[in-house]
Amino acid sequence: MSFKNLKESFNLFKKNLILILPDAISLLIIYSLLAVVYFYTGASEIMPLVQSAEDASLELMKNFFSENMTQIIISSLLFIIITFFVGVGITAIKFDMITDLMHNKKASLKNSFVKCKPFFWPIVLLRAGIFLIFGIGLLLTLILGGLVYLIFSNWGPDSATMISLAVMIGIGLVLFILLKFGLLFVYQMMFLKSNKHPIKLLRESFKLIKNKTSFVLFSGLMVFALSLIVSGVSNIFSQIIELIPNVYPTYIWSILQIFISISVSIIASIYLFLQLQLKLKKD
Repeated sequence: MSFKNLKESFNLFKKNLILILPDAISLLIIYSLLAVVYFYTGASEIMPLVQSAEDASLELMKNFFSENMTQIIISSLLFIIITFFVGVGITAIKFDMITDLMHNKKASLKNSFVKCKPFFWPIVLLRAGIFLIFGIGLLLTLILGGLVYLIFSNWGPDSATMISLAVMIGIGLVLFILLKFGLLFVYQMMFLKSNKHPIKLLRESFKLIKNKTSFVLFSGLMVFALSLIVSGVSNIFSQIIELIPNVYPTYIWSILQIFISISVSIIASIYLFLQLQLKLKKD
């Protein structure tokens, strides 16, 4: 059934290419903001000087940062805040559009823009909760790494550092994978079940992997395999295109790669929606 849902995901995406629009709009906003930051901070004036005077480039950059530190900090903070809220809005619109497809309705950017508004702040709180969970995981990893360093400090600082880093990397990878699988269906649960309670969503998400481990693992591995295959094929094409003397194919391919990445992300999201919808019907 998973392979059938993957095929259906491709079909739904092909029939509803409008799903690309939210991410395309997001990219347009982000690049526009980057352009504003580029000119506001004065980077547009310093970069040509840095490129023309390679020997003095480090000194020029130091002077630039010291003279424009306030503008850089303000613009960076505004950029992070604006892109965060834009990302939340785009997520809400896109997942509402996919939810309509799950209910055999037509995906509409205009309708979803209106309907998704009740999900905006729950997504903000959910992302804050996810960030907190990953932060706690990172903190625990650092604490354990520090304890390991103290335990093996008698072996010398170099050996203790190597062992501590190995332990932290191992624990970090395990925690990261567990959290990624544990949160795999969190947005799908929010929209399919119309659940706007972040804490309840996080509990249900981790409960799903606990009770339906094979289902979550297989679904996650399917998404990973899809991304891996597309990434591999894309890299092969990139290597081939780099052999072409003309720069225009490279620029065109770079743009295409962005839309390929967006398409794969949307197909993966549709697949997870289909998987969870089927599981909810069975249960």
